[in-house]
Amino acid sequence: MNISIASCIAACVTAIATVCAVYWAHKAYKESLLARKSAAFSTLFAQLINNHNSLFRNTSLKTTVLTNKGHEINGFTLTENDDNFTNFYNYCIDRKVNTNANTLIKTWDDYVKKIKENVLFSHCFKFVFNEIETVLHTFDNDQDKNDKEERKHYLEIIQANMSHAELFSYFINLLQHYLKKCGYKKDENGNYKFSPTNYNIEKDSFLTCLGENDFFHDLKIHSDTNDFVNKLWSTLEIDERDPLYRILKSMIQLDSVTQPSSSLPL
Repeated sequence: MNISIASCIAACVTAIATVCAVYWAHKAYKESLLARKSAAFSTLFAQLINNHNSLFRNTSLKTTVLTNKGHEINGFTLTENDDNFTNFYNYCIDRKVNTNANTLIKTWDDYVKKIKENVLFSHCFKFVFNEIETVLHTFDNDQDKNDKEERKHYLEIIQANMSHAELFSYFINLLQHYLKKCGYKKDENGNYKFSPTNYNIEKDSFLTCLGENDFFHDLKIHSDTNDFVNKLWSTLEIDERDPLYRILKSMIQLDSVTQPSSSLPL
């Protein structure tokens, strides 16, 4: 009997040891794959950041020149020695464009249309979009803690390589892009009117990722841009039909800004 019990115990210990060995072997394998994935991406990402900085620091963008050689856009006087991003930031703050979707889109269109380096200026934001997309596609498992941590880490690096004016410019760039995607189209008078499309904001993983990782956090800790977002948000009604409300809700964590208090019947 004692020999039988001892044999059972030995068998159990062996089985447990085998299970543990398989577990640790599998864990080591996963970690080696992860290490190779991280190392390969680090090399790619370093090149992306180098290209990012070369693009944003391009000498053509360091001064702002208009196509008509003047110094004014809609009554706002540009500072020629300021870069294109700083002038756009000051233009938006000065003009108080945070009132509605139509004003936001027209502000972007007017500025881009009138600056000489409009193609390079716009390309900067397309590059940031592609940088972020590359991170999201590389670390795309929402159920994997490591993927989520790596995603946040690399998004923080992208954001850290942008000046405050560049980050704000990208914020407006995304707002106008997604408003158009939602159905805002220019009418015969040059104003943007909303015509619903099938695009679903809430299912856009790019916007959701920006919000979840608080990519635009710095806009909330700088007084001018925090006021800008506050005032924009406070002009809105809590209406799930409003694309601007839904885009803002998805792309920026609004915990530290004043949220709209009234609601419209659906």
